[in-house]
Amino acid sequence: MKQPVRYLVLIILSCWLLSACSGIRLLAPEEKLYTGAEINLVNSGDLDKKEKRVIEKVAQSGIRPEPNKSYLGMRPQLWLNLITADDPKTWLGKWIRKRGEAPVYLSGVKPGVTAGYIDTRLFNLGIFNGTTTYEVVEKGNTAKVRYTSSIHKPYLQGELTYALSNDSIEKALLSEKENTLIKSGKDYDLEVLRSERIRLDDVLKNKGYFYFNPDYLLFKADTSTADHVVSFQLTLKDSLPVNALTAYRINQVLIDQDYTLSEGDAVTGNDTLHYRNYILRGSWPDQYIRPRVLLKSVFIRKGDIYSRQNHYKTLNRLMSMGNFKFVQVKFSDSETGAPGLLNANVLMTTVPRKTFRAEMDLVSKSNNFAGPRFNLNLLNRNTFKGGELLNLNLAGSYEAQLNGNSTNIFSYSFNPQL
Repeated sequence: MKQPVRYLVLIILSCWLLSACSGIRLLAPEEKLYTGAEINLVNSGDLDKKEKRVIEKVAQSGIRPEPNKSYLGMRPQLWLNLITADDPKTWLGKWIRKRGEAPVYLSGVKPGVTAGYIDTRLFNLGIFNGTTTYEVVEKGNTAKVRYTSSIHKPYLQGELTYALSNDSIEKALLSEKENTLIKSGKDYDLEVLRSERIRLDDVLKNKGYFYFNPDYLLFKADTSTADHVVSFQLTLKDSLPVNALTAYRINQVLIDQDYTLSEGDAVTGNDTLHYRNYILRGSWPDQYIRPRVLLKSVFIRKGDIYSRQNHYKTLNRLMSMGNFKFVQVKFSDSETGAPGLLNANVLMTTVPRKTFRAEMDLVSKSNNFAGPRFNLNLLNRNTFKGGELLNLNLAGSYEAQLNGNSTNIFSYSFNPQL
C-alpha cells in the first residue's frame, strides 16, 4: 500500500507546483490575466481553403497584445515577475525580476481597437465590407477575447487608367505602362499599389524629375461594379510644387578626388581643370587618377536629362575601383537662374595608397616536418595613376623533420598581381 500512496503524494505535489508556477495565485485580486485571443471567420462568399488560410493569417496579424508565454499550462516567467518586488534591492531579486515577464491584464487590452486593426488588414487585402466584433470570455482569474470577422470574397484588380493633370508626366508614365504591377484579374493587395507607386516614381526619376515624390501620385478606386472588381484611376495631388513637375538637365559636373568629410557641402579650392565638359578640382598633377581613366566610371554628363539610374551607376562603378572609401554625388539647383538645371558635385575620399600586411604561423605536416611559415602582402593602389591595384605577395616557410635524418626544407614564392 505504501507504493500507491507515494505516487499519489507525488502527483499532488506536481499539481501544486504546476499551479504555483502558473502565477495565477499571485495576481492582483481586481485583475484578470489575459490569456490570448481567437478569431472566427464568417464567410459570405465562396472561398477555398487556401484563400481562407491566407485571410485568417492576415487577420491574426492584427491581434494585440501578445499574452504571457505559457509552457504546458505553466507561466514561469510571469511567476518570476510576481514573486519579486516592483523595485528589488538585492542583486538576486534584480536578477530574478530581469528574467521575469510582466503580467498582461485584461484591463490593458483594447478589443475595440484591435477589431479595428483586423478590419484594416482585411481591407488592405480587398475585403472592403468586412466587419469584426468581439466577445470577452472570462474563466476564474483569466480571460480571453473571441473575435468574429464577417468577410466576403476579396475584390479583384481591374483596369488602370491615367488621368494626370500634367501632360509631360502622363506621357512619361504611359511609355512604361506595359510594365505595370497592377494586373487585371489578380487579387487586390494594397502592397501592390504601394510598389507600383514606387515603380512609377523611379520611371520619372530616370526621366529628369529629380524633385518628384511617390506621395504625389494617387490611386482613385472604383468598386461600383457588381462582380467584386475594383478599377483604378491614377491622378496627381493638387497644388504640387513647380520643381516636382519639371524635368531637369545637368548643367555642370564637378569632380573632386580629394574630398574630406570635414569640408561638408562646400567644395573649396581655386584650382580647377576643364576636361571633356567636366570640371575637376585641382591642377593636372594633383589628379589622383588620370581623368581619362576616371571618367570611364562617371555616367553623369553635362546636358543630359537627370537619371537616377546613371546616378547610382556612377556611385557603384567608382566604389568598385577599390581606390575610394567614400563616394557621393550632391545635386543642387544651378546658380544661373535658368529653371530645370542641376549642378552635380562628384565627391570622392581616397583610401590609403599603400597597405602592408604580415602573417606568421607554425605548420606541422603528417611526414613529421614542422616549422615557421610567413606571408607578406603589399597592396599598392593607383600605382601608375590609372586606378590599378598592384598586389605583391611573398610567402615562405622553413621546415625541419622532428625525427630522422632528412634534409631541412626551405621554400618561398613571390606572386605579383596587377
